[in-house]
Amino acid sequence: QGVPLHSELSVSFRSAAELEAEGSYWNDILGSPVLSTLLATDFQIREKFREEVVDGRISVRGGDDSTPRVVVFTPSEALGPGRHYRVTVNRNRSLWHSRSEERVQGYLSWDFFTVGYKPLRITAIYPRPHSRVPPSTPIIVSFNRELFRGSDGSGWVTVHGVGLKSAAYDEASKSLVVEAQGPGLPPLASLQVRVRAERVCGACGESLLPLQAHGILKTTSMRWRFFTTHGRSEVSRYYYNNAESAGVAPILKRYQEGRLTPLHKA
Repeated sequence: QGVPLHSELSVSFRSAAELEAEGSYWNDILGSPVLSTLLATDFQIREKFREEVVDGRISVRGGDDSTPRVVVFTPSEALGPGRHYRVTVNRNRSLWHSRSEERVQGYLSWDFFTVGYKPLRITAIYPRPHSRVPPSTPIIVSFNRELFRGSDGSGWVTVHGVGLKSAAYDEASKSLVVEAQGPGLPPLASLQVRVRAERVCGACGESLLPLQAHGILKTTSMRWRFFTTHGRSEVSRYYYNNAESAGVAPILKRYQEGRLTPLHKA
């Protein structure tokens, strides 16, 4: 996080001497990757949630028997500030082995964040973990920043074994609101909610990454469980208190009054 905008990106491979000293069976048979065979189109950098590839050139540095070999990608222009990027190398398998006529299997992938990046964070969830709610209750996840309105939010929030409708959005609280398809959640059930960090997208392309291990909801897991009552008429004595303490009582009221809008905004 905090990568400078004029950075080069590099991948270092062990030297031939290191590989020989290791005595690996597969190195004896296949050899090490021939870095000069890596195509420029096979070192790709994209902004998260975007298809456009960052333009640039690759070069190979080092390469004698005793020094590590490095593939370097130099962007044609400075990277964008406050962005989440994903790098993939050899996804199209352009690398070849040095001792066999076979391509290198597998690829490398990692994410990085440029200077000024501020991730999305969850500020409230509902139903509360381990609480009991009527089957008609919606799932609410509130965020610290505006969400991307060009998506219907499919797959952003899931409930194990339950189909969900397209997400609604509460602009005042920056909250995602989803409800079950059909008559509602199954009654007398134990249900697990999951927020998928890799899919949730902010208005400026932010994500919930990098994950954090603290806060109102640990984003290292983003799962919690709650329970449903027998039906609409059975309401836990703590139902209203839980909504108030979670900070979602006004959102629930707007939801019940039909004042929320679809997340997807054409």
